[in-house]
Amino acid sequence: GPKLRRMSAEQLWDSYVALALPEPDGREGSGRGRGGYAARERVEKLRARPAEGILAQAMAIGAAEDQYQAANTRIREEMRVAQEAGDNAKLKTLRAEMNAANKERQEAVRAANEMAAQGGMGMSMMDMMAMKRQEEAAKDQPKGKGEPGPKSPWDGYGGHLVRASELPQPAPGGHFLREFGQSDRELIENSHTDTSVSQALSLLNGPVSRDVMNGKSVVKQAVAAAGDDDAKIDTLFLAVLAREPNERQRELARAQLARDPEKGTDNLIWALMNTSEFAFVK
Repeated sequence: GPKLRRMSAEQLWDSYVALALPEPDGREGSGRGRGGYAARERVEKLRARPAEGILAQAMAIGAAEDQYQAANTRIREEMRVAQEAGDNAKLKTLRAEMNAANKERQEAVRAANEMAAQGGMGMSMMDMMAMKRQEEAAKDQPKGKGEPGPKSPWDGYGGHLVRASELPQPAPGGHFLREFGQSDRELIENSHTDTSVSQALSLLNGPVSRDVMNGKSVVKQAVAAAGDDDAKIDTLFLAVLAREPNERQRELARAQLARDPEKGTDNLIWALMNTSEFAFVK
């Protein structure tokens, strides 16, 4: 059979994030190396666009580039002649003309990209005009003052709770990922799954445990929404270990919840997250 192995640092971190954070795949990080899921989302949006729209966007950008290159070639030749003649006034005029041509190119590219982002490329002229009228009408609508914007599903969650692919690569020293063997990128194939005392301490009393046992965490809210104690126990085991408990485990879990439902839930989450069944791939 396959060799028993522990999850990689990134897999472990993502498992904790999935227990703590709602919709983790949609949250973007801010560190260098981020963008795994954001890039996938951009690719999916691109695939959803009609081929005609992508072709129209490319042709519009290509036409702008061709026009600029033709103007650039002409202006540079005229600048060479003016420089040889010592005509500084002509050189100044030509430089301004080149800047204007470059600005015109950038504006044309920006307009094509903006139209493509709004779905304009590949639309009929009537649809494009209707969309433009709707945009202008929306701009004319009075904006309310002090109105709260749409609430993010991640309000109240720490900014560090993002997928490993959205964090700086490599993570800083002392971070969970580095503690559990993430490569420091100083050598090829430098990651590892070796065990250490610091790993045990991190799991027993580290920040990831506190994040998962926070009242706002996904697993805590799922348990709170469950019905009786047996439903809460099933929810916990399915969330953490992806299976239902056996009878002995159910009895122990019932005893925990009977003594103190809130603390018992935290004790069960803590115990399940520290099992080898959670950390190892079977």
